[in-house]
Amino acid sequence: MRPALPGESRSGFLFRSGRPALNCKDYFIQALQMFYFAQELNDMLQDVGFRDVTHKTVFYGMLGFHRAVKP
Repeated sequence: MRPALPGESRSGFLFRSGRPALNCKDYFIQALQMFYFAQELNDMLQDVGFRDVTHKTVFYGMLGFHRAVKP
């Protein structure tokens, strides 16, 4: 296997994604902004009638687990 070029990863070479995949930063930032914060979703679940709503985030808030009881 050839060595990776600057700005290119070995996985980019293996999966043939290369530089176009590295240029999708804006897409991922916009996609992440479309999701609710854990507390926002927690509040929404309470507003629609769920009870005992709790949440826990991991990976610096990137992933959230919610638990609620349906009335």
